Amino acid sequence: MIRIFLDDVTPCNAPLLAIPGSRKDGPVSEAIIDENVSDYKGAAKFRFDITDDTLSHLVNRKGIKSVDCPAGTVLLMNMAVVHRCSVYISPL
Repeated sequence: MIRIFLDDVTPCNAPLLAIPGSRKDGPVSEAIIDENVSDYKGAAKFRFDITDDTLSHLVNRKGIKSVDCPAGTVLLMNMAVVHRCSVYISPL
């Protein structure tokens, strides 16, 4: 994955969250595709959700990092890294 950040990314404006080193464990075998989501026929069919137990296990072993960075940053990331975006909570 290649991301170019057009704006500053802070903990308040939905930073990418990633579990460092999770790609080294290989694909998460507990991943599921949720066919009940509203956009399943679109982009969601490519999204794999993992169980809460698997996520807890990975975070307890490897931690979780927020990708905070200034505008103009380029991020190169292996898509096998367990990741997601957080919630936008900025009042701005």
